Amino acid sequence: MVKVLHRSGQSEKDGTAQLFRIVKVDLAAFHVIHIYWSKSIHFVKIVKKFQTNLIFSIKINMFVSEKLSPEKMHLHTGGAIGSDSYFEKLAIEMDFKVSAYSYKTKRHTSCNKVEITDEQYEEGRRMIIEANRIMKRSRIERYMNLLARNWFQVKNSDQVFAVGEIMFKGHRPSQMVDLVSGGTGYAHALSMISGTPFFIFDQKLESWYEWSFISERFIRIERPSITKTDFAGIGTRDLNPIGEREIRGLFDRLCLSSY
Repeated sequence: MVKVLHRSGQSEKDGTAQLFRIVKVDLAAFHVIHIYWSKSIHFVKIVKKFQTNLIFSIKINMFVSEKLSPEKMHLHTGGAIGSDSYFEKLAIEMDFKVSAYSYKTKRHTSCNKVEITDEQYEEGRRMIIEANRIMKRSRIERYMNLLARNWFQVKNSDQVFAVGEIMFKGHRPSQMVDLVSGGTGYAHALSMISGTPFFIFDQKLESWYEWSFISERFIRIERPSITKTDFAGIGTRDLNPIGEREIRGLFDRLCLSSY
């Protein structure tokens, strides 16, 4: 995966000077663009257009039989009880690397705790404020130490898997798009902004859904699979046995290589 981030007119490039020869980019109207590679064919999809002075991202996903081996697998999570901890438990059982992000949280007891720096906290805080333009929630500052870490779960992942509850469009009078309840909703909003594939198992509906950047809504799907070495596993604290089953299924369906 290659990311190019533009903030306030400044660019950060990871060896991708040639990237802008692939697609023409209108920097005045920011886009999230996915470029999919399948064998020798490029598929370019402009999947979302939005006005912001904060972030412009391009992700290139290489769908060419990426070998997944235990020593390369990396779970990004939050270390909270419930879904986070269950993802972490299964990842440890499979000898995956785990990063459970935290910021000055005394109740964070994960043995894989990664304390973000003050600078990273400010980066996460800015992203949460941007995400709240979508979420439209009030008094979020009191929870900012918990919310800001969500950015690093999403930023460092190529897929996000969550367990929770979807609030479909119209759930509230002012709600114009499908959202996710609780703190997991911010990870979803951050995925929308950054263009990171987002999958959620709704425990009430007992079904998997994927966020569609084309129709800007959740689409019901068959059970998804982990196909990237860096992935996020997050979700509700109120994880039930059905949610546990679906998380375990993600790991059971993994195709790992021994070399």
